[in-house]
Amino acid sequence: AGNWWYTLPLISPAAYFYYMANGTRTEEAQVKLVTSDDEKTVDIIVQCDKEELERFAIETGFSEKGKIYVKGVFEEQPRIKPAAAKGFGSGKEEVLK
Repeated sequence: AGNWWYTLPLISPAAYFYYMANGTRTEEAQVKLVTSDDEKTVDIIVQCDKEELERFAIETGFSEKGKIYVKGVFEEQPRIKPAAAKGFGSGKEEVLK
């Protein structure tokens, strides 16, 4: 009766296949571009969950309007230039490569 714990590693591949089949989720985002009247700036309106919004901000280098990017403790260089971190649609964003 004391050797039943060996069965747990034997059934773990079944758990893997269960979670791979049932653990997916559909991620959806809506993006809208709004141009100002003088066509000098473009606002990007993104409607999605928080994780996707954070991924969008990291990938594009934009930050939310009114928020300032603060460099993380373990980052060697910021993802975007601090002077350019004006928010979505300010027209002055630059991504560091």
